[in-house]
Parts: sequence; C-alpha cells; structure tokens
Amino acid sequence: MAQSQLYLQRAIQTNSTPLPEKGMVNFYFLTNKVKYILSEKLSSFEDETSEIKNPFFGANAVIGQIRLTTEKRQLIFSLLTVAIMNDIPDLVK
Repeated sequence: MAQSQLYLQRAIQTNSTPLPEKGMVNFYFLTNKVKYILSEKLSSFEDETSEIKNPFFGANAVIGQIRLTTEKRQLIFSLLTVAIMNDIPDLVK
C-alpha cells in the first residue's frame, strides 16, 4: 500500500482512458472511488529507468495469465462441443 501511495502522488485524476501520446505509456490506477493516470516515456521502459515499470510489468503478467487461462477454457469448450455434437463419448469423459 505504501508503494501505491507513491505512484498515486504522481498520478492525475481522470474520468477517461485516452490512448497514450506518441512515445508515451499510460498506466491507470483504479481505486474504489477514483481513476488515476500516470504517463511516462516509452524509452524509460526500454532502458529500464521507469519508475512505474514494476506495477506495469506485473499487471501485464497477470493479463497474460488470464489470457492463457481463457484460451485454454475456450479450447476445452470447443472440444467438448465437437465431441457432443459428433457423439464421441471418449472425449466427453
């Protein structure tokens, strides 16, 4: 929580989620009441000097895992649907 407060002190309250300007990265902090935005140069991520790289890359890792889980569930659902539609009992077990 203390680390989050440091980021929020630099962030700006926002009601929208605009695309980043050219050469910039936007990171949004969502609270139960307010949405904040913090922008940094893309180059600071590339040379690893970004002050928000840890939450940014952490969030990307979480999103990646969610995507993999979703894709796996969609594949299983598709296989089950094919098995049921084609009456293939071994795949349904």
